[in-house]
Amino acid sequence: MKYFLIILFIISSNLYADEFSWDSTAVISKVHETSLPNGEKHTSFKSNGGMTFSSGKYGIASCSGLRTDKKEKLIEVRTICSIKINDGNKLWTELRRDKGESTAGVGKIAVIDATGPYKELINKKCVYAFTRFNEMFFGRTKCSIEKAFLDILVK
Repeated sequence: MKYFLIILFIISSNLYADEFSWDSTAVISKVHETSLPNGEKHTSFKSNGGMTFSSGKYGIASCSGLRTDKKEKLIEVRTICSIKINDGNKLWTELRRDKGESTAGVGKIAVIDATGPYKELINKKCVYAFTRFNEMFFGRTKCSIEKAFLDILVK
């Protein structure tokens, strides 16, 4: 009976789980930088870019953030983005990462606010991966959501 319940749980989880994702491209520009004698560098930055969602919609993002490096290694980065979606709704996300390389990385993005049907994503932790080429960043973000919710976003 125990194994039957485990198998039933796995099957039912897969029936109701789906993925909402987006591919993004952004140009990052440095706003201000402060270097300390101990090798730390604190940088404020902004970025503007676009994205295409797995729902078929697209958006424009405007972001700002703070980054701390020490001897060319990331100590911490925090970025807040405002995303306008072509269906008239908005998302606000927060990206945090505390280790990794400067040219590529993987981390978590949290949806911190939203309008319309995207409110279902608030407090959702999503996984992202990015790579950098010169001042351009290319990324992919994936969020696990219920299939019924994905069906609403596709409409």
